[in-house]
Amino acid sequence: MNARLFIFFTFCCLLLSSCSLTEQRLKSESGLYNVPMTHSYKLPVDGFWTWGKGNPYAHQASGALYIAPMDVSAVQENYPELAPRIVQQMHALMTEHMNKMLHEANAANHTQWVLTEDATKADLRIDLAIVSLSTQSPGLHVAAKAMSHFTPTGVSDAVDFISKGDITIEGTIRDNRTELLMFAFKDANRAKLRFYHKDTYRRTGHVDANLRLWASELAALCRECAYDRIGNHTLKEKVENRTFKDVIKTRIQGAL
Repeated sequence: MNARLFIFFTFCCLLLSSCSLTEQRLKSESGLYNVPMTHSYKLPVDGFWTWGKGNPYAHQASGALYIAPMDVSAVQENYPELAPRIVQQMHALMTEHMNKMLHEANAANHTQWVLTEDATKADLRIDLAIVSLSTQSPGLHVAAKAMSHFTPTGVSDAVDFISKGDITIEGTIRDNRTELLMFAFKDANRAKLRFYHKDTYRRTGHVDANLRLWASELAALCRECAYDRIGNHTLKEKVENRTFKDVIKTRIQGAL
């Protein structure tokens, strides 16, 4: 085997291995979905799936949206005190952002969609689950920052990497009447904490930052779905048609 063929063969193996690992990583660990995930730089999540036939509720004048309590069973044992707080915090954030979204969408579309606490009265249902979690080490963030002034970049970067916590979320939006899956996603550590962020120096700062960001982004996604009545584009088409300028603007806003 000549050198070029060997390099090409090695590259193909690495590519296939990477794809396989990505597919495995994006599989549902909570059981919320059982569909293949897609990754696109145009949507700020690690992987997503969307029903390609549009929004069946796009032209419905009124309806109700139910936000299920976040499933934290995967992390409950390791974080018995933190897990219940995450459930309460995410429900408050989702309620705040979704109420604002519905107010804007109703005003624009002359509709009367509301949130409901009664799952039996809902047309649409949002389910969320935390599938992995580890707290961060605030002291190491400070150490990494100090080390960056007099040690090689790789050393301080390694310390900073170790100090960062981990949090992974899965979520779905379903037709609550038929259980039709309309949207699914999986994402991890979306919020990028900077040294000047107060969240950087608290053990659960990354949890708070990511929950806030995910609640905001889910509301933005639902707002897009609510505006399906303007035009006839599916959510999948809207993602594909996003301009590079719009994507960069969104990323910059999320990084602030």
